[in-house]
Amino acid sequence: MTHLRTRAVHAGQHPDPATGAITTPISQTTAFALGTLEQGAALFAGQADGYRYSRFANPTVAALEAKLADLEGAAAAVAFASGTAACSSLLLGLLQPGDELVFLGPLYGGTEGLLRGMGERWGIRVVDATTGGLAAALTPATRMVWVETLTNPTLRLHAWPRWRAWPVRMGPSAWPTTPFARPCWRARWSRASTWCCIP
Repeated sequence: MTHLRTRAVHAGQHPDPATGAITTPISQTTAFALGTLEQGAALFAGQADGYRYSRFANPTVAALEAKLADLEGAAAAVAFASGTAACSSLLLGLLQPGDELVFLGPLYGGTEGLLRGMGERWGIRVVDATTGGLAAALTPATRMVWVETLTNPTLRLHAWPRWRAWPVRMGPSAWPTTPFARPCWRARWSRASTWCCIP
């Protein structure tokens, strides 16, 4: 499958092995049968594939994640219940006390509040580079650059060529963005960074 429209329909979607249904079934369950005690133990230990509880994963969410990864040219995708959960996971998973996060605003108010609140609580310095620019804000301690390429709610456009070279030059370990527009709609950008798409 190469065309975006075809992939949008079929990627990550396979006939259900139990019923043959060609549309991904919605798994409305919190728990899954684990089989034998040994099978359950292997599943919980991460030594076997399968599902335990929907809060960790379920077939419906797995199909969504596979479709998003395919559409956006990524190795994998992770779906969250909210944008706040996605942002929190990025911050806690990729940053540690003493790191710096630099952002170009304006950001969605909830996102900026989360960045500043978590930064203060976890010892991460949060720097607003909106006025002074990235060149002045980045330091050797910068580990993440946060940019909404099309800002929410003001729709200000942060032109990609203007800022993309700075993280590469300075070497932050991650520089996700939170755009309105999906990377699959601008594939030339999606291969250039780690994207965090929070609609």
